Amino acid sequence: MIKNKIITTFIVLTFGLVSKTFAIEKKCSEITDQQMAEWMNKQPEMPNIISLLKAKNLIDAEKKYALKLGNDKRAHCYLGCRIGESINFKTAGFVAWQKEYNDATDCNSDTYFEIADYNATVDGAKKGAAKPESSKAQKFCTDYCTQSFFRKRVSKKLL
Repeated sequence: MIKNKIITTFIVLTFGLVSKTFAIEKKCSEITDQQMAEWMNKQPEMPNIISLLKAKNLIDAEKKYALKLGNDKRAHCYLGCRIGESINFKTAGFVAWQKEYNDATDCNSDTYFEIADYNATVDGAKKGAAKPESSKAQKFCTDYCTQSFFRKRVSKKLL
């Protein structure tokens, strides 16, 4: 059963990455051709399929929690931190790059290409990869990302 899941995930990920890599000029891309070319030049090396499968499982398991942290950048940071801590920095960096690539080319008006999202994910990944052994991963990543991506809430009351 696990072997079948790994093979299925490998096929889906490989086909998706290959088809997206060669379909650079989608008509509905929300970024310019120049921006897309620059983004493609930043594409990191793809990690092994086992690492990608672990990252997907981790994201599936913790995405709801990450989204409850208060803002989008915290969620990106948190998931990057968790992937960096539990898998490795290389995988987290690739996932961050691929997520923004997908946002730029998915023709979905609910998603947006944002380099700041990529940067938040990579920032979290660096911290997660360097996490002290004695720290509990979820609390460590939550605390770091909450402090790093603090956004003051502005009161709607007039002073």
